[in-house]
Amino acid sequence: MHKRCVLGAISALIFCQAQANEAPATQPGSFETITIRGAEVLGPFAPAIFDGDVRDLPTADAWHPGDAVREVPDKKGREVKVTPAKAGPDPLVGRQHEYDRNNAVRGATDLSAPIFTIDAIDYQGINPSDPVLDVGANYVIAAANGSLTPVPGGVFVVYDKNTGALVAGPTKISLLIAQVGTPCASPAGFSDPIVMYDEIAQRWMMAEIGAAVNNTICMYISQTSDPLGGWFGYTIATPVLPDYPKFGIWGDGIYVTTNENLADGSAIYAIDRAQYENGLPITPQRTIPAPASLPAFSFQAFTPADIDGATPPPAGSPNYLVRHRDDEVHNPGSHDPNNDFLEIWEYSVDFLVPANTTITGPINIPVAEFSSEICGLSAFECFRQPGTSTTLDPLREVVMFRWAYRNFGTHETLLGNLVTDVGDTPEHGGIRWIELRRPPAGSWSVYQEGTYSPDDDDRWMGASAMDKDGNIAVTYSVSSEVLHPAIRYTGRRASDPLGVMTQGEISIVESNASNLSNRWGDYADTVVDPVDGCTFWTTNNRVKDNGRWHTVVANFRFASCGDADLDGIANEIDNCPQTANADQADTDSDTVGDACDNCLLEANPDQCNTNGDIYGNVCDADLDNNGIVNSFDLTQLRENFGMTGENDADITCNGVVNSFDLTEMREDFGSAPGPSGLAP
Repeated sequence: MHKRCVLGAISALIFCQAQANEAPATQPGSFETITIRGAEVLGPFAPAIFDGDVRDLPTADAWHPGDAVREVPDKKGREVKVTPAKAGPDPLVGRQHEYDRNNAVRGATDLSAPIFTIDAIDYQGINPSDPVLDVGANYVIAAANGSLTPVPGGVFVVYDKNTGALVAGPTKISLLIAQVGTPCASPAGFSDPIVMYDEIAQRWMMAEIGAAVNNTICMYISQTSDPLGGWFGYTIATPVLPDYPKFGIWGDGIYVTTNENLADGSAIYAIDRAQYENGLPITPQRTIPAPASLPAFSFQAFTPADIDGATPPPAGSPNYLVRHRDDEVHNPGSHDPNNDFLEIWEYSVDFLVPANTTITGPINIPVAEFSSEICGLSAFECFRQPGTSTTLDPLREVVMFRWAYRNFGTHETLLGNLVTDVGDTPEHGGIRWIELRRPPAGSWSVYQEGTYSPDDDDRWMGASAMDKDGNIAVTYSVSSEVLHPAIRYTGRRASDPLGVMTQGEISIVESNASNLSNRWGDYADTVVDPVDGCTFWTTNNRVKDNGRWHTVVANFRFASCGDADLDGIANEIDNCPQTANADQADTDSDTVGDACDNCLLEANPDQCNTNGDIYGNVCDADLDNNGIVNSFDLTQLRENFGMTGENDADITCNGVVNSFDLTEMREDFGSAPGPSGLAP
């Protein structure tokens, strides 16, 4: 490793950039991996305390025709002009089409129709809506960009997750500290709300950008798992407006990516869990992964990994920041003709010694070719709607929110999606979804990927998640010149063929009008219930008859999640989780149900079966498989006497062939193998 150190007067810290050469990239389209050391420390920022009841907060004012309409500045700046190499048709969409042709039914009975479909937040006189949500032990919180009254900023609602009933709101996020007079309360919030539930701490987090004049992130942490009670409100002053902030909850804290339009990349923030969970002043760290700017996109940002499930990442794991790189667009002339790339940047934060903080990347992961040249790079909107020349922005510049992380023990996963130009017709949007896996102590690689575009309609604004069984759901917007913007979803089971969505397409809601603004999104959200680990909750936009957005909240699940045999008994307590047995009969009381017990009448909870036939060793002393226990079997047992390890003569399965096995064989002598060790 050779190093290049740069002395900088950024918060009096020294940044050292180390170019890693132990694993040099060989593919033409890769960028060299670098390590940046040190971080700028912000703050400290003390919290404002809210000890009231969210149900008592003032209601957000409704928008009425004739009221002002404002647009959140897109902060995309000027597009950098490039001449990308020509991309061909998407190489993966054909695999999905072939699967669809050969599987007309496509197993759609496993993925449910929507359980609840809730008309959530009405148009607030602002574009876009930026809808988000999360689900906790008892509640669902959904949020969107809000009106200027009674205070500016995001609006949120709280629902009972078991009934879908409205519990609180719509009210303003910034009212959680409005009484204190901090910058996030006066002049309050601005846009880009985020809602997350921290399964590790069982706390809620909400956030938004503060008013543009203040350059702030407004972050709120619930004091308990109950979002209706107390909150800590933090105003985080940033050097630059932290546009498009995306949050990821990690083992050691909260990670935030932004679009700050810096010449050498956009800033990344890390906030210490030990501080905000206890209502202490926070000292966020800020790092700029320079040189990280991509040609052709002046709007660009990473997306951080966000934990799903109660199992945290292995101790010491960095947060994983994800970005896509279309090599034809971002590396013209030197592009890899066979691959594009997902970049992972590893952000390792030392909250005690900021000089030890590092960010390393890009770790270049080859993926099948996709195309970011949607809308031709020279325009931001091109997705069609009926009866209007107003087209919609697909947000090609970033991978979509969230990148969902799960730790299954045997492997870790990262799941996400991005919009791509399918390439069969001009400007045809599809969803590229990607699952990365990493074995213990191994490296990230593509486990599977696919492109979902089953017809000529545009699909974009995807949001994806994985349940506790490894089943995947992707929700998205869909529209065309004959289809008003709709919300739909698809999915696949963990056991299905790789690289395809197998569950068909299911509608949440269809619109009857086209959107009056070309702003759509800028993001949607799909999460998984932390209690059952199976129920997906999602939010996105529909269009009301007046041409204005309205957010929708819905939930659905795979019927087999948590109950693989569909017998009504959860896998965790089912004594035959892969074989339906609603009665849970267990004649030999060995905790293995009769429906799947390989020795029905003789207890063998470990189901030891060394020869792979239908009977376990404890009821199968027929070692030579001639249909009867006789002297030949006795001879074979004596020849193996004293041997250890897996052995067919180890009838008792205690790890050694000994006198206990001889006793079992004598009891079964003259019998055929069977459920009890006697003749069936």
